[in-house]
Amino acid sequence: YSSHSTAFIAPPKPTVTLQPSWTQIYSGETVTVRCEIQGGEGAQRTYEWRRDQSSTRSASNEYTFRSVTESDSGGYSCRGTRGSFWTEWSDVITLTVLLTGNSLQEPGYSRGLASI
Repeated sequence: YSSHSTAFIAPPKPTVTLQPSWTQIYSGETVTVRCEIQGGEGAQRTYEWRRDQSSTRSASNEYTFRSVTESDSGGYSCRGTRGSFWTEWSDVITLTVLLTGNSLQEPGYSRGLASI
């Protein structure tokens, strides 16, 4: 009966990666977040992305921010499903978007920045 025991093993925990791989990025740059699940290459999955407290479902395991802004900063995590079994949530990866020196600052976005 040991051949049936694999059905009860929890799906692997996903990993969120960033491309480029650093967690601090300047506003206006492009960054891709990707949800990687071991052993599921080529499988049809549904993914759920969570950013801080809000979540959204997607058929894609990655999302590209073409021109990031400070409002894209936050903690991102994901999980995936194949059939009715969801993986657990990945660890949170925190993306911090920094203002570039020459970007136009909107009112309310200057808090917390050191005055030069």
